[in-house]
Amino acid sequence: MLQMLHVYKSYEPGHMVLHDINLSIDKGDFLFITGPSGAGKTTLLKLIFLEERVTKGQILMDGTSISNIHPSKIPHLRRRMGIVLQDFKLLLNRTVFENVALSLEILGHSKSYVRKKVMHTLREVNLSHKFKILTKRLSYGEQQKVAIARAMVNNPFLLLADEPCAYLDSHSTHEIIAIFEHINAWGTTILFATHNQKLVDTVGKKSVRLNQGRIIN
Repeated sequence: MLQMLHVYKSYEPGHMVLHDINLSIDKGDFLFITGPSGAGKTTLLKLIFLEERVTKGQILMDGTSISNIHPSKIPHLRRRMGIVLQDFKLLLNRTVFENVALSLEILGHSKSYVRKKVMHTLREVNLSHKFKILTKRLSYGEQQKVAIARAMVNNPFLLLADEPCAYLDSHSTHEIIAIFEHINAWGTTILFATHNQKLVDTVGKKSVRLNQGRIIN
C-alpha cells in the first residue's frame, strides 16, 4: 500500500535529516516508528502527508509515486489520510463538535450527515457527552481525543500519529492506545511515531527504529 524507496530528506545542503529510508507498509498494518527525539520520526510522517517533499527517492501509494505530485492534487490525496499532530492544532475557542465537523463541512456534506457522523465518531473516543464544550475547557488527554476524532471522521485509509501519548499519564495513554487499536481493527492503517520504547514493547505491534535519520532495525 505504501512504500518509501531510498528516501532522503535535507532541509539545507549537507544536513540530511533522513538517510536512505526503505519502508514497506501493508494495508491494515499498525506500525510504530520509534526512536529518540530528533531521530527523524516527525519528518518521515510529514513526507507521507506531503507537508514536506523528499530530497531524493520515491514514496509510492498503491504503486503510484506521490513524491512529485502536483500541488493541486495534494488536498484530494490528504482527504484519504488523517493526521494527529503533536501540538493538536485545535480551534480552542470552538466546541468539540465544531472541531470535528470542520473537515466534513468543507467537503460540503449535509448538516444531518455531519451531525450523525461527528456524534458517532465522538462516541468512539468517549467524548460524545462533551460535544458542546469549548475545546479549551478540556483536559490535555481530552484534547488529544478531539484531535484523533478529527483525524478519523473522514474514514481515512491511513492514519498518521506523531507522539500522541507524549504528555499523557498511564491511564490516558492506555485509553489512547485502545482507540488506535479500535480504529486499526476497522482496517485503517496506522503509523504511530513515539520515543517511548516501553509503550511499543507493551502494545506488541510491529515497529521500526530510527536513529539519526536512519532505520537501524
